[in-house]
Amino acid sequence: MDDHEEFRQAFASNYTDLQLYVLRRAPAADCQGIVSDAFLTAWTKWSSRPKRVEEVRPWLFGITHNTLRNVQRRERQRPDHELHLAPNEVADGTSTLAGQVQVRNALSQLPEADREILRLAAWEQLTTRELAIALDISETAARVRLHRARRRFENLFTKPQALDLSNATTSAKCTYL
Repeated sequence: MDDHEEFRQAFASNYTDLQLYVLRRAPAADCQGIVSDAFLTAWTKWSSRPKRVEEVRPWLFGITHNTLRNVQRRERQRPDHELHLAPNEVADGTSTLAGQVQVRNALSQLPEADREILRLAAWEQLTTRELAIALDISETAARVRLHRARRRFENLFTKPQALDLSNATTSAKCTYL
């Protein structure tokens, strides 16, 4: 199989997962462009991709992660960088608005590296090995970082906190986790 066919297969089997990854972190209007840019980058780096088929998916997540960070960095430099989300646009897997707020509150208190490894593990269901590839770290480092991030998240999530839901039914300013 040639490079073009391998890339087509990687695109077909990973596009939806990468689109969902981006949708959880950016406005829906930006999703297609970010995923397209990530695949363009992947194609330009295709000759240096992991040769093992099972490592291509997390490699693509790593490229998409970096593409998304670059877009978010550019957005933060704009004066109108605060984005508004309606509650139904929050897609973090919790079943109630209060649960969503509690998860977002706990996540927002974590460092970005902790948030990202937790999202990759929970939302994208990457294994420790895949996390290592996506984040370009060793498997041991991925395991340790995930363990520590989970522990910090659990401490924040279980800590009693007052939730202000007064504006929860209208659009609320929030950053993407």
